[in-house]
Amino acid sequence: MSDYRESAEAFARDTAGHEMTVLLDQGLHRHLRFQKPKSGNCWFEIVTWPGSLAIRGDIDGGYIFTRTTDMFEFFRRSGHNDTINPGYWAEKTEGGRDGCRSYSADRFRQRVAEYFDAHAEDDAFERAVVKLKELGLDGDNLDALPKAAAEECARATAAHMKAVREAFDKTIDGFWAEYNVEYEDEARNALNSFDFYDNPDDRYDPEKRPDFEFCNTWDWDFKDPGYWFLWCCHAIAWAIRQYDAAKSADKAEVAHA
Repeated sequence: MSDYRESAEAFARDTAGHEMTVLLDQGLHRHLRFQKPKSGNCWFEIVTWPGSLAIRGDIDGGYIFTRTTDMFEFFRRSGHNDTINPGYWAEKTEGGRDGCRSYSADRFRQRVAEYFDAHAEDDAFERAVVKLKELGLDGDNLDALPKAAAEECARATAAHMKAVREAFDKTIDGFWAEYNVEYEDEARNALNSFDFYDNPDDRYDPEKRPDFEFCNTWDWDFKDPGYWFLWCCHAIAWAIRQYDAAKSADKAEVAHA
């Protein structure tokens, strides 16, 4: 599970100097505003009523969460050691999980790297089977492959994967890149259009198949919790802590009065 450190740091920078103003505090009906004095930058407010919590302000839209009667108690209990729980919390928004997620180029690159790793394993297996048959050995018994032959297969797979990765990277990175994978449509086009031949001349032979291509990528999920949704999650968790601290201070003041 991610600790969402980067988003936490961004939220902390954006809200440095914010102060809480209690506009309403009547049981489950609360209206709290958080803002830096004499500044409207990244202000936000939280409103609760039985069964719901809304957050809005100088942010990209806002969210309404619905779950339990006291939503402050819901967020207190469902966080992870005073941190956020965006995957679970997204399920409780009116728009559902998909409304809280957005395309991530980092997630795209991660998924591509996972596919490369899986292909490398398959390639190594296929080369080993071919080598076993060339040696007149049982193609189902990889343990029978001599060490020198196994090392030869490993080197061939490594060279193949290095060439594949470099070829694909050229299509998405650098000044002459064909696709800008900061955008999901272009990222998917990059996958769909890419193929690789170990022997470049094979590309012009209609009977030859690529030695590498991306398959069945239509359902790959490149979405992560969106920047502003994470920001709002941090805001809610932090706001509740400020509210609780103020309540505790009020109780302590009354006790010592």
